Amino acid sequence: MPFRSQTRALSSLSLKERQVVLALRSALGREANLCAFEPGAQLAFSETVRATFARLATEALDHGLVLFGPGSPFVIEDELAILSRLAQFQRPAVSMRWKCANPLQASLKECAFVLIAAGWRLPVRPPLKPAYVMGRDCFRIVWEDPREIGLAQPNNDPVAKPGSQEQPEAAPGTLKARAVELARGDEPVAAAMFRQHGISAQFLQRLCLAGILEKVGRGYYRRRY
Repeated sequence: MPFRSQTRALSSLSLKERQVVLALRSALGREANLCAFEPGAQLAFSETVRATFARLATEALDHGLVLFGPGSPFVIEDELAILSRLAQFQRPAVSMRWKCANPLQASLKECAFVLIAAGWRLPVRPPLKPAYVMGRDCFRIVWEDPREIGLAQPNNDPVAKPGSQEQPEAAPGTLKARAVELARGDEPVAAAMFRQHGISAQFLQRLCLAGILEKVGRGYYRRRY
């Protein structure tokens, strides 16, 4: 099935998000100084900021992403994904173990830090949907090997047999199966999402000890592979 992007009103975003989207669009050279769109919330457009946004916009287009023109009252799904990744890169507790798998991701990380330096911390956005990431492989997360960055790995596994790396299949309908299903994608999943499905923090801890999930940030989990 071909990938289809969705749009929403630009006005539905937060003030800082709107300014970042407009800065990114303006970096394409289509129209200048449109970051003054909303007084009182303008980015400090130094040469460093301009150059960083220009690199990000160029990489976005090179990777097949769609950016609307500065005058558009709508925002497309690719632009929302950029905002999501920028917010995640601004939070090392979430993205510390992510590799920059391509130049776009490297530009996203650089831009995230430039925004922090300018005092622009973006709000957290929902994780990207697996179906979207399948259509936009440039957003796919590649995780660092914990051994490469000196992080300890759990060595106690009360579920798997001693010496075995394989995990027993979760019985359908169980809390374990529900947790594994929620964490099936590459995106880290918030503990609040697990709670909405009846999975407590204590049960998540048990799954981490069993080597089924791992905690990758404050309140975020992913499935171990």
